[in-house]
Amino acid sequence: MRSFPFIEKKSVLPRLMVIYYSVSLAVGIIDYLLLLQIPLAKELEDGSAIRDIVRSVLTCAIWIPYFMKSERVHNTFVN
Repeated sequence: MRSFPFIEKKSVLPRLMVIYYSVSLAVGIIDYLLLLQIPLAKELEDGSAIRDIVRSVLTCAIWIPYFMKSERVHNTFVN
């Protein structure tokens, strides 16, 4: 039977997920800091950007250690 590349194990996936979550958090923070530079946008900001940053921090706090330390991830993607 022919093997499809999208279902093969990719050892790079855990590293890419850590990079994805880290970059997502950094972009959210940079976006918020740039938002604060615009006076009108600063007045209209309702706290949703802070909630998004907190959500992103919590997501990173859960998933980055999982992808780095999990035996299940290691067995699924690395071996």
